[in-house]
Amino acid sequence: MWAGLGTTVCSQKAKELAFSATELRRKRDRERYASMSAEQKEAKNKKACEARLQKKECGGRLKEADLIDTKATLDIMKLYGLTLKL
Repeated sequence: MWAGLGTTVCSQKAKELAFSATELRRKRDRERYASMSAEQKEAKNKKACEARLQKKECGGRLKEADLIDTKATLDIMKLYGLTLKL
């Protein structure tokens, strides 16, 4: 019944609420990326590329540091007479 500015604002709010949390996050990420300078975009892409390469080199295997931590944890458990229950 009431037509005007209020209904436009309400309909925009309804559309925004219709988005899921993931869609809103992606939308904000796209907007943030679009507002970056060329240098910032290049740095972000370079960092992502390096992370992908490092993950690929690891190949899903445990890293040496993970193995050391696991061995230390097992040694401590053994010291206190604890057992690992799976």
